[in-house]
Amino acid sequence: MTFNPILENWRQWAMETSEAQIRTQWAQELETGGLRILVTAGVDLSKRPELNEEGLVIVPEGPLKQLETLIETSANLIAVSERCKRSISSPIPSIAFLPEDQKIREWLDSTNGILLTRTGIVGMSGLRIDSDTLARMCSDRPDGAALLAEALAHDHPTGKFHELLRVFERAFRSTSSKLVTPLAEFLAGADMMGYTAAEVNRWLTVLRHPATHADTRPGFVLESDIRPVIPRMMQAAYDVLFNKSIWRSPSSQRRELWHPPTGTTADSFDIYLTPGEALQMDAEILDEVGSYPISLNATLPELPLEIWAKWPWQSESDDD
Repeated sequence: MTFNPILENWRQWAMETSEAQIRTQWAQELETGGLRILVTAGVDLSKRPELNEEGLVIVPEGPLKQLETLIETSANLIAVSERCKRSISSPIPSIAFLPEDQKIREWLDSTNGILLTRTGIVGMSGLRIDSDTLARMCSDRPDGAALLAEALAHDHPTGKFHELLRVFERAFRSTSSKLVTPLAEFLAGADMMGYTAAEVNRWLTVLRHPATHADTRPGFVLESDIRPVIPRMMQAAYDVLFNKSIWRSPSSQRRELWHPPTGTTADSFDIYLTPGEALQMDAEILDEVGSYPISLNATLPELPLEIWAKWPWQSESDDD
C-alpha cells in the first residue's frame, strides 16, 4: 500500500476479522513523498486447493477475493482517516501458501506450481488525432469530450469506470442497463477491435451494478475487479466519441472519422498493428493472480522456509 502524504501513525498495525487477518511487515518513506507499507493478509483454507490438467495449483477464488477485500478495506480505512491518497500494488511473489503439516507440504512440492491467471493489461497510447478531426468531433459532441476528459483525469480504476459508463450513456441517450445491444452492435463494426456482446455485457451489467450500488446486494466489486477492463473500455469510448454517427441517439450507425493505428483485438495481450505506424501501446504487468499491478520496487527477499510459493517457470528450471 502507498499513501501520500507520509503517515506517521500507520507504519505498523494489524487488523483481524472472524476469518482473516492482515498485518504490516515493513514501512518505507519514498523520495517522491509518501509512505509505502508492505502488508500480508492470510486466511485459512477449508480444503486442499484443486489442480488443473497441467498439475498447477488453482488459487481458490473465494478466499482470494476475501483477502483482496480485506486489503482494500484496510487501505480505504486508513485513507479515509487521514484524508489522503492511496494505491495498491503487489510485490513479487504476490501470493503463497503456508502448509499446515508435512503431508500438505509434500503434496504442494509434488505439483508444478501455482496457476498464473493473468500476466498483464495492454491499451492504446500516443493517439494521433489531427486538428480537423478534433474540430469535426467537437462541433456536435463537446459533452462527450468533457466526460472522456473526466475519465482520463482519474487515477483510480473505479473512477475511470464510472466516467466511461457516462460517455456511453451520453452517446446513446440511454441508461447502462439498456445499452448492451446498441453499444455491442456499434462496436461490432469497429474493424479489428474484436468487441463481443459478452464483453460489453460484462461492463454494463456484470460489473456496473456491483461497482455502483452497495445497498441490498450481498457483495460489490473493487479495484482488482475493475482494473482489467479499463483499457478496452477506454478504447471503445474513443471509438464511440469519434465514430458514432448520430450523437445522443440509440442508433448504432457508424461513421469512419477516426481509426487508431494500433489497438487491442481482445481483452488480453492480442493487438493489431498498422504497417508503417509506430507501436503505441501502454502495458501494465499484473501480479500472478491478476489482481494488482506489480511494484518493481517491492521484490521480496528469499521467503521463509515454511512459506511455499512455486511458479511454473521454477518447475521447468528444476527439471533442467
